[in-house]
Amino acid sequence: MNQLEHSIIYPVDTPPFRDGLVAFMEDEGYRMKDEFHLTIANPAYRQMLSPEQLEHFEEVLQARPLPLAYEDVLYVVEKSKDFPSQSFERRSIIALLKPTRLLESVGKIATELEVATPEFFPHVTIATAPDNAYARRGIGIASVVEWIALEPEIYFEGWMESA
Repeated sequence: MNQLEHSIIYPVDTPPFRDGLVAFMEDEGYRMKDEFHLTIANPAYRQMLSPEQLEHFEEVLQARPLPLAYEDVLYVVEKSKDFPSQSFERRSIIALLKPTRLLESVGKIATELEVATPEFFPHVTIATAPDNAYARRGIGIASVVEWIALEPEIYFEGWMESA
C-alpha cells in the first residue's frame, strides 16, 4: 500500500537546510526524503469521507495555503516494523511545525465539510535510515501521544538556513 495515496497529504517545499547539514546527515547513514509533506489525515480518516467530501477537502487544501513554520530543532525517533519472521529497524529525522494557525486552518476545512477534524501531529519527515522500503516510508506519527511514546531525541539544533 502506498501510504501517500491513502492519506490526505499537503506537499511542502524543501525545508531551508543550513549549509552542510544534508551531507552531515548522509554521512551518518540517513537518506533524504524524495519529497516533503505534512500528513493531514491517515487512511482511516480518509475512508470516513464520501468521495465528494474527499474531493472537496483536497481541493480546498490545495487552494488555501496553510501557514507553515518550522521549529529550529530536528529530532530523531526510532520504531521497528515487526513481522512474525523478522523485524526492520526504522529511524527518522523529524522537523516539527509550529501549530500556530495550522490546526485551526485544517479545522475550518473540516467544519465547512461538516466532518470531524482529523487528528494529526504537525511534522515533516526529513530523512530516514536504514535504506530499506520500511524505513523509507517513515514511522507515521499521528498524534502527540504517539510522539511522546517514541521518546524523541534532539538530533540537531539551529538546522535552518539563516535569513
